[in-house]
Amino acid sequence: MEARKYFVWLGWACLAATFIFAAVNIYVSHDFINSFHERNRYATHQDPNPHITDPHPTKEDELYQVDAKFIPDILKIVAERNAFMLENSEYYGPVKKQLPKQTKGVIIVTQYRSGSSFLGELFNQHNDAFYTFEPMTMFLTYRGDNTYAEDKVRLLRRILKCDFPDIDYLYKTVNFHSLSPSEQCLQDNFCFRERSRNLCSKELCPLGNRCKHCGPVHIPRVNHMCRSKKLSVTKVIRLYKIEWLRKILEDPKYDLKVIHLVRDPRGIQSSRLKLHPTMTLAANTAMTCDRHWINGIAPFANNSNWLVGKYLRVRYEDLAMDPFKFSNQIYRFVGLKFTTEVKNWIAKNTQANNQTKTQWTTNRNSSKTMQSWRKTLSFDTVSLIQNTCAKVMDLYGYKPASSEEELRNLEIPLIAKSLL
Repeated sequence: MEARKYFVWLGWACLAATFIFAAVNIYVSHDFINSFHERNRYATHQDPNPHITDPHPTKEDELYQVDAKFIPDILKIVAERNAFMLENSEYYGPVKKQLPKQTKGVIIVTQYRSGSSFLGELFNQHNDAFYTFEPMTMFLTYRGDNTYAEDKVRLLRRILKCDFPDIDYLYKTVNFHSLSPSEQCLQDNFCFRERSRNLCSKELCPLGNRCKHCGPVHIPRVNHMCRSKKLSVTKVIRLYKIEWLRKILEDPKYDLKVIHLVRDPRGIQSSRLKLHPTMTLAANTAMTCDRHWINGIAPFANNSNWLVGKYLRVRYEDLAMDPFKFSNQIYRFVGLKFTTEVKNWIAKNTQANNQTKTQWTTNRNSSKTMQSWRKTLSFDTVSLIQNTCAKVMDLYGYKPASSEEELRNLEIPLIAKSLL
């Protein structure tokens, strides 16, 4: 009798343990993907032959590494996406001829609200560049330690070589903890598709119009188009240290250029406060200028030969004051022609009126926007930022305002001569 009670108790204990394990485990198996999608998805990850398929995917690739509460929504979105691909299988089939991986790229490293959208668009508007916008959007932005560093660099290496992973792959191989997956990223099989001119082209959106009703991105076709360009370009705000790119920069088989975009921290914080008025200014400013300092001294630190000839620092203010001059210098640095189409785009998007200006657009009067913070920030706020960022401002050529009068007088320049 005692023995039977023991086994009953043991059975219930095992059942309870199994339930607890299932409840806390964020890895959820993904069994519903049909064989059609498996053939095409795994074909994008084969090297060197992208058309060889793997009928036995690894266990890691079968599991989503996100908070379990998001799994039902993920499964629904992915199931609908896969059904669409199956209905349009003629388009979503394998690419007959896949070009070699890209060997030349540019990465724009900057911070949130630093005017990077305009600089990114300089490449997005160029026919010889394949531009992607914020490919690391699923990562936490403000981490100064090495958390996610390897994952970020691994992802960037693939993107720069035009070996794009699909979104399923990312959500199954990188631990995002409790971050909510992006519904739009999952639907499009690509994040910020609408911010890339190539991804909205007829070739990659044959079933829709101007990035509407396109259906999910077909990764093999994206790879093919990206590899056909002279270079791939991506813009990131979630790379804390340029130093993390060292292995890619030292790769003799890949020609990578780094454009480090900086902005006056007073302008950055003014822009952020408009969008996030309750943010903790002191802590956020300290973190912002810490990143500025780390990446600002990297080209001049000991043993930094890995950046020689591959690093260009650009101030947002210089671009704003003379967009034609500095755009031409940027293009020369990366080896692209300053085309008539790009010149026309710059003229249209740097002399806009107030009716077309928004917080997120590139269409604005850039020279006026550059100094707008001098009219909106209080002198106390400006003083806090200046005191926190004194050495960074000196490094980049930004002058402190010593009084309220000096701050408001736009005839008194608070920026030193151009860095370029």
